[in-house]
Amino acid sequence: MNWLDQWAEKEQTTVMIFYDGQQGYGEPHADRSPEEIRADWEQALRSAAPYRNTHRALDLGTRRVIEDVVMQDSKYNQLIQAADLVAYGAYHLHLQNHPEVWGQKNKPVPAAIRAYYRTKNRWLPGSDNGIIWVDERKNP
Repeated sequence: MNWLDQWAEKEQTTVMIFYDGQQGYGEPHADRSPEEIRADWEQALRSAAPYRNTHRALDLGTRRVIEDVVMQDSKYNQLIQAADLVAYGAYHLHLQNHPEVWGQKNKPVPAAIRAYYRTKNRWLPGSDNGIIWVDERKNP
């Protein structure tokens, strides 16, 4: 959160953060009781609390993260689905280039890598093939 806020300041932009979490249940969960659904929803809200607290601790007058972290189930949110697809492609490219990190269990998916390369014109300068590695020890 702090790193993103500092990055947004440097880039003179604003950011909004989505947290991939369940917002409720559709038909497949029709057999669940209202109490079970409410308990799961409350757990999801508690899980997002550290993000909200961190956001609210940023200086209100200067922060560039414009809203508390928004919790959305990716099943119902196209922005999170798009982010998932980009992350999937980035993972497969990194898996291909660094098998020593990921081991031999998984194999890179060439179609995912090709799709990921289609985002290349959006990669930030200085990134590692579109990936920005954040070391929380260096970016508290």
